[in-house]
Amino acid sequence: MLLFGTIIQVANAHEECIPGTSMVECPFSSDVDRNQLPITLESKFEINELGRLLIEYRITLTNNNTVAPAIKFNQPISFFLPKEYENKISAYEASSESLEELNIKHVNELVIISQNKRNTVVTIDFRNENFEIIKGSDIEITLKLILVDVVELTEKEGLYKVLIPEITTTNFHLDRLNFIMYVPETATYANISQHYTRTSFQIYDVITSVHANIEPMWDQKFEYFFLTETEDSNAFSKVIVDEIVREIFIAKNGKIMIKETIKITNKGFYDLKYIPVNLIGPEVDENGVPLAKTITTVPNREPALNSKKLVILLNPPANRLSITEILRIGIPEEQSAILTFVYPLPEKYISHNINSITVTIPTESPLPTISEKYSIVINSPDAFSVKTKSMITELKNSEQLYGKNITVEFTPTLSWASMNIIPTTSIIFITILLGLLVYREKPKEEEEKEIIKKTRELLSKYSEKITFEKNILSGLINLSSENVKQEHLNNIRNELTAIKNRYANTLGLLKREISNLDNTQKEKINKINQLEQSLERDIFQIIKSYEQLNHKNINKNDFEKRIKQLQKDIEKRINETLSILNQMLDSVR
Repeated sequence: MLLFGTIIQVANAHEECIPGTSMVECPFSSDVDRNQLPITLESKFEINELGRLLIEYRITLTNNNTVAPAIKFNQPISFFLPKEYENKISAYEASSESLEELNIKHVNELVIISQNKRNTVVTIDFRNENFEIIKGSDIEITLKLILVDVVELTEKEGLYKVLIPEITTTNFHLDRLNFIMYVPETATYANISQHYTRTSFQIYDVITSVHANIEPMWDQKFEYFFLTETEDSNAFSKVIVDEIVREIFIAKNGKIMIKETIKITNKGFYDLKYIPVNLIGPEVDENGVPLAKTITTVPNREPALNSKKLVILLNPPANRLSITEILRIGIPEEQSAILTFVYPLPEKYISHNINSITVTIPTESPLPTISEKYSIVINSPDAFSVKTKSMITELKNSEQLYGKNITVEFTPTLSWASMNIIPTTSIIFITILLGLLVYREKPKEEEEKEIIKKTRELLSKYSEKITFEKNILSGLINLSSENVKQEHLNNIRNELTAIKNRYANTLGLLKREISNLDNTQKEKINKINQLEQSLERDIFQIIKSYEQLNHKNINKNDFEKRIKQLQKDIEKRINETLSILNQMLDSVR
């Protein structure tokens, strides 16, 4: 579980020997024999289109000792960063798979951020760990830092600068330091010398350099990198994210939906028209091909907005959202705006239980940066009871990028069956109605009436049968009418007949038992029988219509009108059937 490290100010350092503090200057770790324990550092710097800086350090300690079998290590590892980074590290994460194998799983808790007159110092304090590095093996430790306010505007329009510690020094001698820096192609380098190797990767402009024999050093001088915003790209800026709200709700069609509401401020030079977004779900398919993702925009009042519509994100897997698809214009400099959009939660995050639905919600922010406020809200509709740790979860700093998932369990109430629109294509429909079997049960010490059990079972079985039928029909209707062959229609007819036969005996027996237990239910049961016959007739009429289209006994316009009318009739009969069953259950309790 990710925990926050401790940010220690100078005044709190006291007598502790914390590298980088001004009160007590610790000696560098010169007592470590560099020949026996060579240390290398991989440093990655990534600036994205929101102006967020990600720093990722990967430090490797290798045991080259040819005599002793292991080297014990119990010293802090400190990274000396620019003084200008003070109070700008918004989030961090320290981890090590190597140390986890040694049962040291709390590396993130060992992080200390401190300041002195010359540096901002990030230390991973291993003084109390005393782990061993086996001969011929190495220990790899990763430290990630997020900074959101380090990109600066210059006096020249479209020109930004950012202070980067290309040669990051530590309290150890570094045998080698590999430096790599990514900036978006929408704000490329303006001052790159020949000692860098320059390449492109996806949407990034990349430079690399290699440095050897880096001595421990405080007060290292750091250089500014200058970035020029690509003309008319309108996709790079210094963006302040004021607030993000992720809302989880169940739509009328039964789908679990995610609603993202984002308030941002453009602190850059030009109108901001595109931003990168992270939607829940995979970025590529099983073949590694980027997936095109879609959202539905939600109208808002700040400022004037376009109407609700479906939007495809641009340039997967970068997934840029066109702001002008939500607002009528981009976001001008020094202006704020609220962006709202919705999309369905992918099925992989939904599991179906006997009487409920369990939903896993990733907490990673929809924007690749840190927000001033970020909350996840569970919307509790009247037709469901909700079980979760908290209906509103506030996430701060590192939790926004590396937090744990949230689990939510939805259990339907009886009022669900009377909803105007019934889910048509999802197995959720089965699950929801099965929940009626256990919801509002009497205390265990009270024996429930037999007729209540039978009526609930009847409702459950009808729900199962209807769901299977509708799933098959939906699969047929979603196909292009020209691609439906007679063999496919025969298979569908056989499947529907099998479903009818599978439930005939059970439904017939339950209806007879209920009628015997309560004679007043016979009228409702007769009505259900009539609706069931009409429903089956409509379902098979759809198959017959496809056959007529194949044989050119009906034109396409008439075919489409007939299919739409049959769908409406089917929905009406299903709703009437569920309504009567619900009335029966209410009357016998």
